[in-house]
Amino acid sequence: MINNGGKVISGFLGGDKNITLPFEIKLNGEIYLCTQLLRLLPSKRMVVKAEHKNGQQLVIKLFAQKKKGQRELDREKRGQALAAQAGVNVPALLFENNNVQGCCVIAYEYLQAAIPFANKKKTLAMYVDELLHLTATLHNSGVVQADFHLGNILIANERLYLIDLASVDVKQEAKPLDKQASLANLAMLIVQFKPKQQQILINRLQHYYRIRAWQYDTNEKEVFLSYVDKAWQKRKTNYLNKRFRNCTMTAYQKTFFQEDA
Repeated sequence: MINNGGKVISGFLGGDKNITLPFEIKLNGEIYLCTQLLRLLPSKRMVVKAEHKNGQQLVIKLFAQKKKGQRELDREKRGQALAAQAGVNVPALLFENNNVQGCCVIAYEYLQAAIPFANKKKTLAMYVDELLHLTATLHNSGVVQADFHLGNILIANERLYLIDLASVDVKQEAKPLDKQASLANLAMLIVQFKPKQQQILINRLQHYYRIRAWQYDTNEKEVFLSYVDKAWQKRKTNYLNKRFRNCTMTAYQKTFFQEDA
């Protein structure tokens, strides 16, 4: 049975944690069937997989207007444009609408057969250079992913894609990111991995330095390890602060401590 989209959205805006699927939503004159809940932050943000009658599949993000929805929509658009201009892979932006039943909406292409970047040795061994290349490409354009974690990276057709683009921003217009900010952002990414996987990345760090046209030696490695240590301590603190946040993230189910046990 297809549920009433208006009621589902009203429930979401009212703080409902139980989203009934599937439901229909009308956007820009077209009907889309929402079939899968990808993320939910009750009364603030909802992300669903949807399908048009022509077979087109897409990801739709809804932001509550009363909870700074317009700002979130603008950040998504800006982040997608910045990442694409930098030259990294991002899902195509299909359309947007800032007034849909109390929500601001943005829609992206759905990446077929995409999987999250797994925190596993085999996955990292296959994609370590590409991951460092993606990061260096952003930084060479003065761009950072301020919320770098594995849930923001997908693998599709053997290529890496950056998603959740609201946290992508430019720090230094028209010039590469400075070294201090670059290494701090790279360290933020590296500490998302288990300690053994972190070592794989650190052992290939010269690949990142080569793309940035920087010299890499033992002293540089020691400097970078100090950034990693700071990022690791910060990640543990942030986890403890956020572990009780009212948010469901279906693609990420393991806790910080389970990951690194």
